[in-house]
Amino acid sequence: MITQNKLNKSPRLILLIEDNDDDILLTKMAINDIAAPPDLLVIKDGKAGLDYLLDDSAREPSLTLLDLKLPAINGLAVAEKISENERLRRIPLVALTTSLEPGDISRCYDANINSYLRKPVDFDEFRSLIKKTIEYWLELNIPATGR
Repeated sequence: MITQNKLNKSPRLILLIEDNDDDILLTKMAINDIAAPPDLLVIKDGKAGLDYLLDDSAREPSLTLLDLKLPAINGLAVAEKISENERLRRIPLVALTTSLEPGDISRCYDANINSYLRKPVDFDEFRSLIKKTIEYWLELNIPATGR
């Protein structure tokens, strides 16, 4: 399932591949706290997220937030496919998960995930983490040439 936040004139797009409705809501709330909020596209399973990213005609995200435990295709498999794709591999990719398993962390970095973040249990901490992550990647980070 794909849902979209209010469209604005911002060229920036955050792709959230996440199946948890509470995490989706908190992400939307965090984005609305940003002065010039980016567009948000939510996709609720790994296969649909990968299909979207591999579609050459789809709008390219400025940042992808990826849960690891997803239906259809897990987030790690999505990350591995992204890292193999010349067009997609430079899109910032952040794992957003509850797992602190060393194997998950290692496999994510092996799949070229740029950052591995653990979802806080506290709602305010979750919103803060999302807001800071988006602000870092969209405002502070200097993207690869050609973006």
